Amino acid sequence: MKGLGGTTPLPPKGYVHACVGYNNDARRFIVHTKPLGDAGFLELLYKSAKEYGFDNEGILRIAYEAKDFKERMMITRAKGKVIRFDSV
Repeated sequence: MKGLGGTTPLPPKGYVHACVGYNNDARRFIVHTKPLGDAGFLELLYKSAKEYGFDNEGILRIAYEAKDFKERMMITRAKGKVIRFDSV
């Protein structure tokens, strides 16, 4: 199944697309929605909103080092429920 515009596949049910990183070191992930309510993850989202704006539309943007995101944030919080998607 394709997303809007027919270019990006929709994530599996219970997951969202996220762009993690800064400038040229940004990567796309498919993230399970369960950790989105975790206090540590909410703090990260709040910091990201301050970086990118609270009214940012489109893909979820997370201000965090892409290389560290999968290992440090998601694996420990979501018990492996993150899928590296591709480079942005």
